[in-house]
Amino acid sequence: MLSVPRLLDELVATGRWPRDSMEAMAQNLKPLVPKERVEALAPEEQWLYLLPPPFCTVQQLSEANPFWISDMAAPHGIDFDLALEIGDFGLGSDAPILLDYR
Repeated sequence: MLSVPRLLDELVATGRWPRDSMEAMAQNLKPLVPKERVEALAPEEQWLYLLPPPFCTVQQLSEANPFWISDMAAPHGIDFDLALEIGDFGLGSDAPILLDYR
């Protein structure tokens, strides 16, 4: 299992990052990240959805979801064992946010 960066652990511990699925779902009504900050990161996006722990590797995700081996996911650019999914850009997003440990 990959270790989560200390700062991310601190964000979870202080409640600035969702600690569980209930807190994560609440983001659909009240986003944790202001729209302006999301647009600074990805100008075409408006929402950022932060996933709660435990965070999964792409390898774990690919076992249950064929998205990860599709061309849309660019699987050749990802080391499945060294990438953790920590978020995406909201409902219906096909743009996951990964921590790449390569």
